[in-house]
Amino acid sequence: MSKQYSQSGYGPLPPLAVGSCLAILVCSVSLTIDGKLPISHFLSSAHAQQVHSIDYSADDIDYRNNRLPKPYVPAGSEFFIKKPVLQPEIPQVKVEETASVDIWSEIRDSFQLEKFESDLVERHEKRYTRNPRHFERILERAKVYLPYIFEQTQRYNMPSEVVLLPLIESGYNPRIYSTRGAAGLWQFMPATGRNYGLKQDWWYEGRRDITYSTQAALKHLRDLNEMFDGDWPLTFAAYNVGHNGMNRAINANKRKNKPTDLKSLKLNSETRNFYPKLIAVKNIIQNPNEYGVNLPEVTTKSPFEIVEFDFQIDLAVLSEAIQVDSLKLALLNPGLRRYATPPDGPFRILVPAEKLSETVDWKRALRPSQAVVARSEHRVRAGDTLSEIAEHYGVSVASIKVINAKSSNLIKIGEILRIPSHRGASEGLSGLRGVEIVHQVVANDSLSEIAQAYNVKLSELRAINGLSAKSDLIRIGQKLRIPGSISNNPTVTASSHDLRSTVQHSVRRGESLWTIARRYGVRVIDIVNWNKISRSAHIYPGQKLVIFIH
Repeated sequence: MSKQYSQSGYGPLPPLAVGSCLAILVCSVSLTIDGKLPISHFLSSAHAQQVHSIDYSADDIDYRNNRLPKPYVPAGSEFFIKKPVLQPEIPQVKVEETASVDIWSEIRDSFQLEKFESDLVERHEKRYTRNPRHFERILERAKVYLPYIFEQTQRYNMPSEVVLLPLIESGYNPRIYSTRGAAGLWQFMPATGRNYGLKQDWWYEGRRDITYSTQAALKHLRDLNEMFDGDWPLTFAAYNVGHNGMNRAINANKRKNKPTDLKSLKLNSETRNFYPKLIAVKNIIQNPNEYGVNLPEVTTKSPFEIVEFDFQIDLAVLSEAIQVDSLKLALLNPGLRRYATPPDGPFRILVPAEKLSETVDWKRALRPSQAVVARSEHRVRAGDTLSEIAEHYGVSVASIKVINAKSSNLIKIGEILRIPSHRGASEGLSGLRGVEIVHQVVANDSLSEIAQAYNVKLSELRAINGLSAKSDLIRIGQKLRIPGSISNNPTVTASSHDLRSTVQHSVRRGESLWTIARRYGVRVIDIVNWNKISRSAHIYPGQKLVIFIH
């Protein structure tokens, strides 16, 4: 061996080096036995490439498309570090390298739609850029959602123009409802949402869930595109009018031996303008300087992560535990109508990406009964049942069982039951102090209804907005400041919207207060109070009812 070292230009191995080698070998054995981490772990190809494998052991975290390895639950749930599992098909290093790239250039590079010549396109370009600052504010609001939506369009191999669709549909406001009942970023109608697995009940509105609604929208677009033989103009128009409406228009032209491209079809005004609007927005994003628009800086790294739990979680509890403003959590989780996950799931919450590790640490030590806020206590009396108690307090049986750590419906006389909170929008405002809340007036809003929705005095609402003490005159699009909030955080203010949307429901034949309440996930007594009618009042087709939706 010495001769070989001499031929290679090396001298005999010094005693100090021999001792160092022995020390490394000893440490290797020690780490393998006690730490369950062999020294080869640090020499693996993953670390040579600076790929960091994160294992949160018993913590089940959805990394969107499983970009990182699925966490492993070891026997006994003992936390330890294990050798990383390489997944070359989804290399983690790629995510890190592209995290700082400007998303607008990525979106432009993935544009696929052909040029669409139409006077309607030019008309909408002018409309969107008549007030560039308004257009920029919409894009500022989109920063929370763009990275995730763009990532998903790439996964589905779709034109990146799809990323811009929520601008037309909702202005990137996941809480918005249309007068026809469409909801969320992608404006799903109730039936279509259910067809794509979007749950809708008193606790949860899947159409407003950022990730689930995005998945549903992309699947819907994929199905429509297959239905219309890959024709994207027809696909987007069908997204607006429905596939049946589009097929009727196409078949009508076929019977007359007319072309069946989008421009040749006879469609209603809204659908005829839908695709040109999308192209107009695309053109603005393609050449923002030409239209006098400044695009906000957005990276491709999503600002949120998804954490899954095994039981119901209250946003107020999580907000305090990880020190995140409750408004920020509410805006990330607009599908949670009661500021808590439903008692029967899904048990998943979006958290700011920088708070992922704190959430995981908190989750590891959490017990189900600690995860929900108690609003009050109830002493069980003779004749009480769990279902009657739940109905009395307007909560579910499951939520009472969770917060009281009960495995059955059995209760005892004299037992004290903790009653979980079912905070509504006005109660949720208590967590929004420190930011300015701005309500944008929509059709059929009134000052008194806005004051009621935010639980503030009408006189204070008038005063803070400089309105006459006797005037109730407001206009659609007008922005009203809500008393009790302070305007020291313009960034949050720009993305803050009313936590309850106002819908004017037109009563249909055969409907009752109960069926209407069930449709919107509210209580009959709420509809009665909002509309100042008797609970036993007869409602008739065409009657207008105001509904405040959480």
